[in-house]
Amino acid sequence: MGVHILEGKDKAVFYCSTTDWAFGPLMGSAEEAEAFLKFVPGDPRTYEDAELGVLYSDFVRQYVCECGDVADGKPGQDEEEEGKPLYGYPRTDGQRFVCEYCAKNPKRTGWNFHRPIHSI
Repeated sequence: MGVHILEGKDKAVFYCSTTDWAFGPLMGSAEEAEAFLKFVPGDPRTYEDAELGVLYSDFVRQYVCECGDVADGKPGQDEEEEGKPLYGYPRTDGQRFVCEYCAKNPKRTGWNFHRPIHSI
């Protein structure tokens, strides 16, 4: 029992398996929801909607590219030891995260052209 991720076509949301209640922001993918769940300090069920919205906004700016890719590295990660992350490191300077692919192809942001879309 606890917080789980309910995934639909190109969207995901948290739900509580104890109360069978969906809550929180509508996220772009299960991958994004999993990363946000790790980002939230503590149990997301304990937050008011407005508080969770502010946290989600901060998370998206730091971890989610406009194309939908989610940062998979950690700041300070040793690239030789862990291997270079595929989609880059989250931003810590207040700027919007841009994945490595979109940084090299700036006209392609806004849609997820370079990753396969998973459907159920």
